[in-house]
Amino acid sequence: MNKLTLILLLLTLNVCQLTANGIERHYIRFQEKAIQGFSPTVVAPMPDKSERTSSSKGCIVVTFDPSVPDSIRVALNAAKEAWEAKLPAAQEIYINATMEPLDPNISMQTYVGYCSFGDLKGAPSALASQLMGFPQGTTEEPDSYIYLNEDLLWNCNFSSNKSIGYNVYTVALRAIAISLGFGSSVCKDFDDSSIYIFYSAFPTYFDNRIYKDDICLSSLPNRSPDLGTFATSNALHVKGNKFKHFSVCSDNIYPRRFPNIS
Repeated sequence: MNKLTLILLLLTLNVCQLTANGIERHYIRFQEKAIQGFSPTVVAPMPDKSERTSSSKGCIVVTFDPSVPDSIRVALNAAKEAWEAKLPAAQEIYINATMEPLDPNISMQTYVGYCSFGDLKGAPSALASQLMGFPQGTTEEPDSYIYLNEDLLWNCNFSSNKSIGYNVYTVALRAIAISLGFGSSVCKDFDDSSIYIFYSAFPTYFDNRIYKDDICLSSLPNRSPDLGTFATSNALHVKGNKFKHFSVCSDNIYPRRFPNIS
């Protein structure tokens, strides 16, 4: 598994709202760095058509801001369908996609809603929908927001050949994974990059499922050397537990790979 810190997280705890179902949540902002002088990118493989048309697939509803061109919508919808083919999710998951200028060093940022109190405290909104049996998100107040940097060069290719620019399909696969809750609340301290911190007021479900040997990420003291050693380890794994509602995780321990954005 790649280093936990390859997902750079910035948290804005003051962004809170009530969903249509009255569940309070806050949004964690994940930012993926733009790679200066990047080389041509390889497109992630697309699932077989038989998988993409499975009757047991989940339902992800992606809405688009008018700023998103048709070609990018097609690529984002393809990524959505690839994830749907792997999700046994019975409840709809809502995502909004937008293109707008971001900082030059940021290619994508994803705001993910998390339940902020109660028995599901720390659960991503998309997973909470499955656990509660009804959607937490709506088209007006989605489970997550995806922003692509409109000032960067993007391509919408689906071939396995390398191509110039950031590939929308590949980046969208990662953004949707983060939207489902596969992202940790650990990041580098803004004032001292040698220190790692939990930047959420409470651990996310994913923090509670990441292990190194028999040590759970959320059990480590904030700002401790052990947290830094854990966060930079290449030997992490995930225990499925409540994430078994998404078939990308199981009850068994198995390696997972985080996107490399260094």
